Amino acid sequence: METLRVFRQSSTILVFAFFALAVSSASIAQEKVGVTEITPTVLVFATSTGNVVASVGPDGVLLVGKASAASTPLVDSILKQRTKSSVRQI
Repeated sequence: METLRVFRQSSTILVFAFFALAVSSASIAQEKVGVTEITPTVLVFATSTGNVVASVGPDGVLLVGKASAASTPLVDSILKQRTKSSVRQI
């Protein structure tokens, strides 16, 4: 009887943990990113993990900051509109 009670409590905790992860994943996938153009070649992206400054030049884009994983596709698409340089990571 005691084993069944412990099993039920554990199952309930696992169900709540699953839903908490599902909700947090959904909020990550729907993150909004603020974009401020300081000059035509300097942009600031406001993400949930902090700001990212982008310097766009003829050789590519230099990013400084920590973008969230969910904001990466949007930041990437905006930067692709600003430069035709290939992506290189250092």
